Order: sequence, then C-alpha cells, then structure tokens
Amino acid sequence: MKFRVKEISNPNIKNRNISVLFVNNQIDIPSLKFLVFESKYGGRNNSIQGRTTHRGKAIEIMELYRHLDDMGITWACAEEYHIEQIKYGMLCWDGYEKVSESKFNYKPIKNNTMNRKLDTWFSFFNYMKKIGYRIKINMTIKKVPKFYYKNKLLSHISNNQNERNYVDSWAIKVRNSPTVYSYNAISKKEYNSFYNELEKIDIVYALIAELMVESGLRISAALEIVKKDFDGLFGYINGGKEDYQRVDIKYIAKGGDIKIATFPIRFLKKLHIKYISREYIRRRTVYVKNNLGSSEINKIFWFTTKGKKINYGNVMYAFKKASNIIGRKEKSITPHWMRHTFATWIVLDFYESQGINIVDVGITPNIQLLKILAKFLGHASEETVLIYIRVAILLTNFGGHYGSNFSPISLESFKKSSSAQYILEEIVKKKLKEEIPKNFDFLSYGLKTGLIIDDRGFSQKIDNNFEVTTSFINKMRNFAEDEFGFYYQEKLFNPLSYAISRGFLESK
Repeated sequence: MKFRVKEISNPNIKNRNISVLFVNNQIDIPSLKFLVFESKYGGRNNSIQGRTTHRGKAIEIMELYRHLDDMGITWACAEEYHIEQIKYGMLCWDGYEKVSESKFNYKPIKNNTMNRKLDTWFSFFNYMKKIGYRIKINMTIKKVPKFYYKNKLLSHISNNQNERNYVDSWAIKVRNSPTVYSYNAISKKEYNSFYNELEKIDIVYALIAELMVESGLRISAALEIVKKDFDGLFGYINGGKEDYQRVDIKYIAKGGDIKIATFPIRFLKKLHIKYISREYIRRRTVYVKNNLGSSEINKIFWFTTKGKKINYGNVMYAFKKASNIIGRKEKSITPHWMRHTFATWIVLDFYESQGINIVDVGITPNIQLLKILAKFLGHASEETVLIYIRVAILLTNFGGHYGSNFSPISLESFKKSSSAQYILEEIVKKKLKEEIPKNFDFLSYGLKTGLIIDDRGFSQKIDNNFEVTTSFINKMRNFAEDEFGFYYQEKLFNPLSYAISRGFLESK
C-alpha cells in the first residue's frame, strides 16, 4: 500500500489548509475525521492546532498505518501487543527493554519522541471508538496526575496551591528522556553568520529568515506571503522615514484569521534590492514557462532558481545546511527559532532602552513589555515572557546559547532574580558534569566561586574609606575586557562587584 500526507482546504476553518492521509491515492476517511477534529480542538486548552503541529500528527498517523501494514493488519484489527512491537522497533529495544543497536540497521528514536507518537495513536484509537468505529484494540489505561496551576509563575513553590486532576494515559508509554533545557534563540552575531551562509545557498532562504526575525512571523505565514501584500509599501523606501521605523503587512494567522505584522523599512529595502527588482521577476518567468495555465502563480512569492515554489522542506534543508557550516552540527537552527529570536531581541532592546540590567528584572515582567510582545506576536503571557527574559540573559552573559562566562552579580540581585538563579543552576550542572543533589546549596556555591558577590557591607565601606574614581572604573573595565573578550558586556558591567570577585577590593 502507498501512503502519503497532503494538504487540502480545511472544511471547518476559513483560510486554512489541513494535512490529511492518502492511502493508494485516496483520502483515508477515518483518519480524515480524526485530523479534522484535531485541527480545531487539538491545540492548548482545546484551541486550534498549529499547522506544523497538525502536519506532524498526520505524519504520525501515516507511520502507524505503514507499520501495521508491514505486519499485514489494519488499524481496526490492531491489538496492543502490535503497538508494543512497533515501539520496541523504533526504540531499538531487545526483549529486556535495553537498546540493542547491533540488531537494527538504524538509530533509535528518543523516548519523548516515542511517547509523542503513542499519545497521537492513543487519541486516534479513542476518537475512532468515540465516533462509533468497531476496533479490536483494548488499551491498558493508567491515571496520571496533571496540575492546573492557579499561578504559573510561582507554581514551583508549592503544589498545594495548585489544582491536580488525573487524566488517562496509555500504560505502554516509556520513561521520559532526561530533561534538556533548550534556548531556541540566537545572538545577533550568530544570526549574521547564519544569514550569510543562507545567502550563499540562495538569497530567498536568507530573506525568509530575515522576514521572520524582523517581524516574528511563523514560517507558515512567511511562506504564504504574496507579491500584492507588499504593494504600496515600497514608497516608504524613499519616503523620508528612518530604516528602523516599521510598516504593516496583513497575513493569515494560526487560526485562519487575518492579522497585522510589522517589519522595519530596512527589510523592505533589502527585499526590493536583492529579490523583487531582479530575481523574483526572472524566477517567476521560469515558473510560468514550466507551468503553463497554472492558476497558482499569483499565490507564490518565493521561488527557487529553477522557478519552483519554495516549501517548508526546502527551508528546513537550507537552515540545517547553514547551521552545520556555522558549527551547529548537533542542534540545527529551525525556522521557528527566528520567531523566538525576534521576541528575545525585543526583550533585550526594551530593557536596554530603559537602562535596566536584565539580570535584575525579577519574576514580574514589565506590563509595557507584555503589551509590546502581544502586539508583535499576537499573544504574550507572563510565563512566556519570562522564558524570553531567561534566554535574553543567557545570550547577554554567554555571548550565545552555550557560552561559559557568567558576569558576577550581587547577592541582592541574585535573590530577586529567578532567571539568574536558573542560569547559575545550569552553570553548576555544566561544571560538575554530574547529577546535582536535591539539597545542593547553589547560593553557597555561587559565593565560594565568585559568581555571586556578597556586597551588603561594601557600600558603607566605600562611603568611609574609598573613592570610586573614573580611573578606577576604567581600570576594572580594561581588566574585564581582557578576561571576557567578546563576552564582555559594557551595559551589564559592575566595576565594584568585579573588583571584589577578583580580589582588588574586599568587602566587610
């Protein structure tokens, strides 16, 4: 049997396609019903599901069909032990649930990836049963706790303050993979290198990245941009406005609604000079020549050099190739990173404009920042903003995602900033390279290693015995620049804390 996933118009959501499964070139009706339901209610809190997530679900259903077909059975006749056989094969497990790569000619998938597939299949079988299909499988259910946080920002303090319900889960799921924190945003320096490599592959991939990182658009919206969306905007190029000033463009959002995105005039200039004025016309002409009579021409903006429509797979391939070239071989930059990077840069620019050290922000994001992010991203919760603040601190202090330098901060700043506490915890994990005991005293460790400076008694000593001169400050800055090199950040530098941590001065 032949299986493939293809997009068709969503019957329930306007301006939105849906990913469906074709079996032997015919739409599979059972999976279609499930995927239509998921597209409308499969998102967070039963909301509309994102297009990329939805396509992933369709592919996971296709995998289920394909594996069962290899066994000579259909989904309606499958039993739980068939699914367990699939699970063992994907994880490369032997009969004792141990990885045995010698028995397989491929690498195992991660436990979390397996559990995600099992969750999709679990939902599929349950939905089929719910809408009246007769199925053979009898799934073993276990109840697992799920917390509904009354206050997500402080949920870690006490679970007694939160509501806990129990939900059904498939008992054949496996232990989760070890927790790995991801910081899916990049510094401006790394982005410039990434952009240059994308441009060498093809200018369109560099411009797609630039559009997303300058506007916060998702990849689906960036790919659906058409030429007429820019009509009337190019007058701004010579209209007397500054390059950083922003202009609006309409786009189709996650739920199919029409929304407004903004990007700076500098992007408009780059787009016009590097693509629209020459390449777009040439590539569009090639497309028309190869697709005579096609009604799709006015729906396509991004073309390859051979006149073919750029799709998500093309962008992913280009991003992965560029990532490898700049040294990101283990974890490639993906299109969605551009949206996170856009938000993180907004956070950095906002606090810089306010003259606030981002490490000292604390646990409550600025209301004005919340409104700015909500305007550009279409949504923004305090919890989400804290994630962006955390990543911004990492980029600032480390010069990238996985740097090693952490500028010393004061004890009071450390106590107030949950983000600084989190970062110190990550540094300790990297330095010790072993599992951290639950009762580990991060504060004492920070004080002993000079990452945290106890300068509570230092202010009084300065008032009585020490004069902070311009010469002293410049000298400390010179020492810091020599020590940290590229990672030195002028705006975050505290000469007094640095002097104490390096033994130039002593606190009481």
